[in-house]
Order: sequence, then C-alpha cells, then structure tokens
Amino acid sequence: MSKMKCLMVLAIVLLMVSTGMADVISVNFYDADPAGQAVGVNEAGVVQAGNWTDWNIGVAALSGLKDDLGNPTTAGGSIVGGTDAYAVGANMGNAGDSALMAGHWYIPAGGTNSLALTAIPYAAYDLYVYYNANQPGTINFTIRGTALSLTGLDTTAGPDTTFVIADPGNSIPGNYVVFEGLTDSDITLDLTAGTNPYAYINGFQIVTNELTYPSPWFGEKNVGPNVILTWTRPFDAINV
Repeated sequence: MSKMKCLMVLAIVLLMVSTGMADVISVNFYDADPAGQAVGVNEAGVVQAGNWTDWNIGVAALSGLKDDLGNPTTAGGSIVGGTDAYAVGANMGNAGDSALMAGHWYIPAGGTNSLALTAIPYAAYDLYVYYNANQPGTINFTIRGTALSLTGLDTTAGPDTTFVIADPGNSIPGNYVVFEGLTDSDITLDLTAGTNPYAYINGFQIVTNELTYPSPWFGEKNVGPNVILTWTRPFDAINV
C-alpha cells in the first residue's frame, strides 16, 4: 500500500469519525412526572450518543425512533405493563447522563414490564439496558422466547454517579446490562423483579456491532503486514 493511499484512507476515516455515523438508536423513558428529565440532543449512555428519543410512557406505542444523527429509522416500539414512572436524583457528570438516570418506568414484584421493539434496522446489534440505583436487589431482564437472560444487581439505593455494568456472579452492583450479538429485527424484552421489590428501566440503546468503513477494505489485496487496522466505530472498545 503506497504512502499516498495510506494518507487518503486515513483522511477518509478521520472525516467519517468527525462527522459521526448513524449506528445508535437511543431511547430515554420520559414521563409525566414533574421531576422527569429529557435527554434530547445531549450525549448520554455508555455509548455516548446524541439525539435521544424521549418516550413518554403515557403513550404506549412509538414509531420512527431516531438515530444518533437525528434521522428517523424504521424502528418502533410499544410497552405493556408498568405501574408508573418514578424520578430519583442522579449526578453522572453531564446533563445527558444525569437526565437518563434520573427517572424510570417500573412495576412491583409479581408483575412483568414488556418492551416490544420492531423493525430494528441493524443486521447485528447490541442492546444496552439502563436501570438506576433506586432499590437494593436484583432485576431480571429476558429476551422473550429465547434463553437470553441477564440479571441487574444493585446493592445500595442512592444517586448514580457513573455507569457500571452489573455482574451478579461476582456480586458487583451496576446500573446497566448488555445483550450482545442480537440479530432479530423484532424482539420483546421482559422485566421482572428478582430480590428487588420492583423491576424498572430508565432507557436503552440499540448499537450496531457491524464495522463501518474498515480499512483495509474487505477482500483488499496486497496489504502490507504492518498495516494498522482502522474503522469508524472507536466505541467498540467499550463493549463488554
């Protein structure tokens, strides 16, 4: 690969990174509670992305969820169950994250919250599910009809200050879980209480895990052994 070609590829990659890519759909549950907060155009989430859709749970169905560039997508959603929304304090260090973790949609033990997502536009993606530190205990998150189930664990009640992935196996409390490598365009996420007296969710992100504009390109020939691989998804490094 010539020096000139390497420089051209680098310039293209830097341009693509600086202008952003439409590969994240982010939704915050924003309700009629006067303490509820909208994320809006602010950046928020483990995958820091802007242009969140603030979903009022008083409206059961929602269509045209937007991506991180603010463009409508084919994705839609609906919610079933859930008693109400509840607002708590959060001090996450920036306005977007604090708004995301400030309120949640919940249901007491014995009930099930169901979130149906349809027409997800990514062939392969990860689903990040956020829940704030409101009550000690575990919450069960399950993709309906599959063996995919994760447990959110929190051991203290109080304001969230940083994102931590839950790891119940090692008794590490957290405030989000990640379903990796999903491929179905339609899924339903069920939430049930474990040892927590409630099951709740603050919001979610659908993040494509397909590499975009990789360099060298797929199938490219005569690539030197010391070439540096690049792509336009630097936040892939934080997927867990």
